[in-house]
Amino acid sequence: MNIVKYKKINSSEYRLILDNGQTIDLYEDTILKYDLLLKKQIDEQILNQLIKYNEKYKSYYESLKYLKIRIRSKKEIKQFLQKKNYSVDIINQTISKLEQHGYLNDMNFAKSFLTNKLITTSAGPMKIRKELKEHELSKEDIDKVLKDYTEDIQLEKIKKHISRVIKSNRNKGNVYLKRKIYIDLNNEGFSPKLIETELSNLILEDDQDLAKKEYEKLYKKLSKKYSGEELVFKINQKLYQKGFHYDK
Repeated sequence: MNIVKYKKINSSEYRLILDNGQTIDLYEDTILKYDLLLKKQIDEQILNQLIKYNEKYKSYYESLKYLKIRIRSKKEIKQFLQKKNYSVDIINQTISKLEQHGYLNDMNFAKSFLTNKLITTSAGPMKIRKELKEHELSKEDIDKVLKDYTEDIQLEKIKKHISRVIKSNRNKGNVYLKRKIYIDLNNEGFSPKLIETELSNLILEDDQDLAKKEYEKLYKKLSKKYSGEELVFKINQKLYQKGFHYDK
């Protein structure tokens, strides 16, 4: 088989057109390695070698393209290449080469990950720790990165969340508000101790007037269906769900 034409696909890849009509896409590195600019003739054995050798460059350049979108962890690159059915050897070689060239570094990934979470989410340190563990970072590296998530930053986020909850739940009682705040912040991965400290310092307006209005509204609605002790039970149940305690 003879190479009759080279067609540039992108900055680093060419399509070789053979005299039998067959085409093969190769990276520049492979073309130079096999001196194909001078040697126009190839046989089936050489063709198979070209394809196999080209795989490692294909894996590397595809990984670089993937990394252009955003910084990645080693685990993400590994999973990306596994989905493309690269061999274990090629995956390991690619990861090693990316690390050597400074394109892949789990500590840099972790720092970027934390910064992004601090800017775009309400996630606390324990939630971020769990997510970084899922990227298979070591405990030591995670500990180093999370030192930047200071207690002052945590308190600022906790206070902002408390403010949001109060503003969006103006028709709820104080018990409900404190319960929701605790559950939300605990689920976001903040320290229970910090949450409890902020809640103990939280001063909420007296909710008895609001509780009275809610009681009257519920009484008007539920008295059409219930009466006596059952009515009292149903009203108190609804009030409790909304975080009110009201003695008529």
